[in-house]
Amino acid sequence: MCEYKSNDKENTLLELGKNSSKFPTNNHLRVSTDNPNDFKSGPGYENIQIKSLICDKNGYRSYCKIKKGNIEYPHYHNGRYELFVISGKLMYKNLKTNEEFILKKGDYYCNPANLPHMSICIEKSEVFWMYNKEPDCQCL
Repeated sequence: MCEYKSNDKENTLLELGKNSSKFPTNNHLRVSTDNPNDFKSGPGYENIQIKSLICDKNGYRSYCKIKKGNIEYPHYHNGRYELFVISGKLMYKNLKTNEEFILKKGDYYCNPANLPHMSICIEKSEVFWMYNKEPDCQCL
């Protein structure tokens, strides 16, 4: 069961990213994540606080704080989806093979385009999320 409609979730990410930087083309980019007021939530992301760092047609990068118990129901992305776990613990499941694995502090995860997956936040977590194109999410 999918808790959200793909357009709503995509629009939420784009809305949260509207004041973000674009990918730099001729200079360095530094974005601070020190201000807790910079973290936002939206429809489909009630248990996730998102600090959008970069959002443009070339991709989306965000720093996320995820509450324990958050469930990302079965879905897939049209583009590659990656994350790096800064703290906490999450369970990811590859829905094509039914393989489950635990991601913890220091782990990197890469989900190929169009590969269905789901996740559950086992411990309060902080992650760095990366999409290789504009945010997208397709419910199963």
